[in-house]
Amino acid sequence: MGDYNRSLKEIVNAELQRELVVLEDQEGGVNCKFGVIYALKTQHSDMQMFSNEHGDENFERFIKLLGQRIELQNWGSYRGGLDTFCTS
Repeated sequence: MGDYNRSLKEIVNAELQRELVVLEDQEGGVNCKFGVIYALKTQHSDMQMFSNEHGDENFERFIKLLGQRIELQNWGSYRGGLDTFCTS
């Protein structure tokens, strides 16, 4: 198991960014859509985990690193099979 107490660190390096762009060009772009849920140690069922509306501070920071958070209810774009009608 990894050390979950380590914090994420943004790496700002122009050369690394250039190399990543070259790698992406060689491999071709891949677009992925995925969901992330927060689960407490005491939560064991899907229903419990999907009922969480917020996570702890570390989870929220992680989510911000991933990208834009969207509200699924009434979402009009690609939904990846997720329910866009219910609020819970």
